[in-house]
Amino acid sequence: MYRFTVNAFQSPDDFKDPRVSALLNTSFEGLPPCLLIVADLDPLRDGNLGMKNYQLFIRISISSFRISQIA
Repeated sequence: MYRFTVNAFQSPDDFKDPRVSALLNTSFEGLPPCLLIVADLDPLRDGNLGMKNYQLFIRISISSFRISQIA
């Protein structure tokens, strides 16, 4: 993740931009619906499913698909 972060952002101030993280927005109104595709083998699976539950809690429209049995 460090390599991605170093190459994706130009300065530390970019981390404070709501476009980088939706959680930095003061309001969630007007955000587009979210599509979440999670594979069972994804190491970030539990975090992504937690994000789905949080978005449902704050009433953001979200559709999700969980893909299992990938060989």
